[in-house]
Amino acid sequence: MLVRTLCLLSIVAIACGDDDGTTDTMTGMDLGTSMDMGEAPAGGFDVLRSGTLSDVPDSPGASGFVGFGRNDDGQLIARLGADFAQGMGPGDTELRLAMSDENLGDQMAADASSVSDAIGIIPNGTTGELELVVPAGIMPSDFSHAVVWCPTAAINFGVAELGTVAGTFETIADTPGAEGSISIARNESGGITVTLGEDFSQGMGPGDTEIRLANGSGNVAEMLEEDASSVSPSVGIVPNGATGSMVFEASGVMASSFTHAIIWCPTAAINFAVAPIEAR
Repeated sequence: MLVRTLCLLSIVAIACGDDDGTTDTMTGMDLGTSMDMGEAPAGGFDVLRSGTLSDVPDSPGASGFVGFGRNDDGQLIARLGADFAQGMGPGDTELRLAMSDENLGDQMAADASSVSDAIGIIPNGTTGELELVVPAGIMPSDFSHAVVWCPTAAINFGVAELGTVAGTFETIADTPGAEGSISIARNESGGITVTLGEDFSQGMGPGDTEIRLANGSGNVAEMLEEDASSVSPSVGIVPNGATGSMVFEASGVMASSFTHAIIWCPTAAINFAVAPIEAR
């Protein structure tokens, strides 16, 4: 397998080297801009999701930190860490996002249903920090893996499983309240997995509550009327007075469309708690 792959890389080296690195080789779209971190503008980096790239066998390999977040200007960016290393191949690679592990072993073609458009170009043999501005329309929260893909050889060099989006509930005054952590992750069925942490607790109220995802603060303080345009369908029922970890699976909900998780009591028509989440 190694010999066959290296032969393929050798054959296609010239073709990949002709790529000017400004467009997505699969779609022709403009890619996110990149810059050496030594020339990066001043500012912080608020990490939303991150992971560690591992070399794919029988490839030149790519390893090290990869993270997605916002800088001080509010730009959504992807950042490769100081420990990032990529082996020399036939040419430049691309950073992409995958919704499942189906395309991770050997990605012979980019499947739009499971792999995002390219985020940006990684120059051949790159090591160290690199920053890419994520193109509009790509939501890292809707994917489960980051991949370093070689379009010429049609294989992945490296794969990273991304961590979950998380938040912490804060009790709303004059309610039974709820506290603790919540995390949201993409699952392989295309839906989301919502997990309440071991530290979760909920006060006794008039009945069970529901976990919902809100878009904006309009329905967060008190939801007297359910507005489908700003609040998701219920993603899980929390038994009255429940404590400890719970896991829920939901379909038809895109976490990137929302900004808060809420614990809502349909009987009292009020929220018990709210947790800001950064899902975009």
